[in-house]
Order: sequence, then C-alpha cells, then structure tokens
Amino acid sequence: MDKMFAQEAMLIFWDVILYGNTGLVSLDIQSPNSLLSCLLISLWILNGYSTVSSFPPLHSLILIQLFSAAAFPLLVLENFNIYHPLSDLMRDFPSSKLSTSTPYFTRASDLGFSLLNTSGEFTRFPFRTPARPGVLDLTFANHFLALFFESWSLPYGSTGLDHVPVPISFSAPFYQLFSLKLNWPSTDWVAVKPLLATFYYLAPPFLPSGSGLDVEFEAVFTKLTHVLIVHTPSNRPYPHSKPW
Repeated sequence: MDKMFAQEAMLIFWDVILYGNTGLVSLDIQSPNSLLSCLLISLWILNGYSTVSSFPPLHSLILIQLFSAAAFPLLVLENFNIYHPLSDLMRDFPSSKLSTSTPYFTRASDLGFSLLNTSGEFTRFPFRTPARPGVLDLTFANHFLALFFESWSLPYGSTGLDHVPVPISFSAPFYQLFSLKLNWPSTDWVAVKPLLATFYYLAPPFLPSGSGLDVEFEAVFTKLTHVLIVHTPSNRPYPHSKPW
C-alpha cells in the first residue's frame, strides 16, 4: 500500500450505532485529514437487513431511516429482501413484489441515490434446490458518494453462507488513470499489411468444447489486434497537446 494511503487509514475512526431491533446499523467513518486523498472527510454507511412479516407482509426497514437527504456521502446497503427489475432486469416479478419494492426505489431516486449493483448479478444462492438465485443485496450511494464510485463486483464464491461477498471500490476521480484512445485513422497500414499477409494461427482442436473454442478465439483475436495496436498512435489528451 502506498505510504500516503497507509497514514491516511490510521487516522480513520469508527462510530457504530444500532437502531434497536430494526435490523439497521450505521457506521460513521471520519478522518481529520481526508478520505480517498481528496476533500472527503466523512463517510456514513447504513447497513440494513429487512425481515418480512407473514401477515400482513410488512418489511422491518423503514424508508425514512434508509434514505434521507443527507448533506454528506452516504452508502446504503445489505439485504433488503425486495425484488425489482432495476436490480434484476431479465426476470419478471408479480405485482405483489413490485408494490413492495417500488417505494424503496422511488424514494432512493427522488433523493438522488444511485443503484450500484450490476443488474442481474445474483448475490444470493439459496441452499434449497427449488429456490432460485436472486438479487437481494442492494447497494445505493447518494450523489455525494456516487462521484467516487469505481466498481461493484462479485469475484468470490460462496463463503459457506447463501449470500456471496460483494467488494465495492471507490476512488478519487483525479486518481483514476484513463487510457488514451487509439487514433485509428493514423494506423500505419504500410507496415501492417505485410504482417497481416503473413499472419497465421494454429488450427483449433477437432470438435472443441465451448469453453475451449472461446479460449482459442480469444488467443487469435488478441494476437491479431496486437499487430494493429503497435502500429497505431494514441490520440492526444487535448487537441493542443504536444504529440509526444
């Protein structure tokens, strides 16, 4: 870890507040200097678990407690036990599910929150075979925090629970490195054409599997595009920048 970031992390202190039996925990992260190497000095996280009563079907998490017009970076996450097309675009839900989940998404949208989930990425895999996987672990960030959002991913498998870990990354915008785009109209075709004429690749195995064919195709595609990339200059960051 970079020394600057390590010193910064040591300045962070935590404040945890439990909201009775509502299944909601708040975590306050503050730093006397800054977080994410910028002017951000405070981050508030609301971690909620919503239980559903059988009759009437009421959720334990209260909308007003979850989403508020905070004047500081706010992250709202965890298992809401609700289903909505915005988090699972390819699945059809009955009207009863939508009537329960829509108020949550509507209030989040009205207060400027963004859903960070990748739609359709399942976060819960039930142990019971007839039950289907679902997107129950949702992550919302208000507009103060959404500016720093970098990624939401599911790189890990099960840890023994029916929910999988969800790493979420944030970084300061001016520390995000953007690769320059290639200037394709300036490709040196005089140098490229002889290389394409002699381009070769090994034939794939007889009757390859689906995954094996994907690997073979990716290898040939990478080799071919490499020929083009090394003979194509990058665009300048600004029209008046010097070409080097």
